[in-house]
Amino acid sequence: MTRRILDGFRSARRVICVSNATRDQILHYNLVPPERLAVIPNGVDPAFSPRPDSESDAQIGAILERRVNGEIEILQVGSAIKRKRIDLLLEIFAALRSRLPGVRLVRAGGDMSRELRARAEQLGVASAIIELPMLDRRVLAAAYRRATCVLLPSDSEGFGLPVLEAMACGTPVIVSDLAVLREVGGSAAYYCGVGDIDAWVNTIVRVAAQCAERGQLASDQRTRLVEQASKFSWTTNATRTAGIYREMLNASPLQA
Repeated sequence: MTRRILDGFRSARRVICVSNATRDQILHYNLVPPERLAVIPNGVDPAFSPRPDSESDAQIGAILERRVNGEIEILQVGSAIKRKRIDLLLEIFAALRSRLPGVRLVRAGGDMSRELRARAEQLGVASAIIELPMLDRRVLAAAYRRATCVLLPSDSEGFGLPVLEAMACGTPVIVSDLAVLREVGGSAAYYCGVGDIDAWVNTIVRVAAQCAERGQLASDQRTRLVEQASKFSWTTNATRTAGIYREMLNASPLQA
């Protein structure tokens, strides 16, 4: 099956990549010639916004309960597949709990494996982790808005949609220092080396302190996050993708 998929990939007239980093990997392995590649980034759904939504905010509040006394809530959105490095997330969270005992970790997007649950128990953090059920976009946006910050400790990504969604909601993002995530996060995100536990913990503590000092994230920081997210649009994505199809339709057989 993998061979058939790869053969079909290589025979495609055009290949659309969601990031320059993905394009670079394809070129590195010499899978498709550069002239057949196009980079068209993903967009962000309008549901992801810093504006309150009373209905969705109430729904996520009912699931997670009301935050009290500036309680710190860390959010991770994504599956628990190996490259998402949930093992590192648990190590980071355990180290963070030694500095901020009341912090909670909220996960959305897929339950942890038995091995990861066992590791959480070993680290003594299992009781401080909440795994959310599947949420629609509006309720997920409410989860982003209420989070102190969003973490993405992956060691590999093709794009990093949660980074974009969190920024669109005006929530700080702390992510692995990968080329692809720098494409998405720009200067608005915080970056830490994969596996550098101390760097992750220190950055989370700093962001949490900024929020606690002001009562919420400073408006200029929130504006910078939202502005970075606004550079990514599904309308632009659709327009550019349609352009690729028009180009192929208008090309002669030899050109194609």
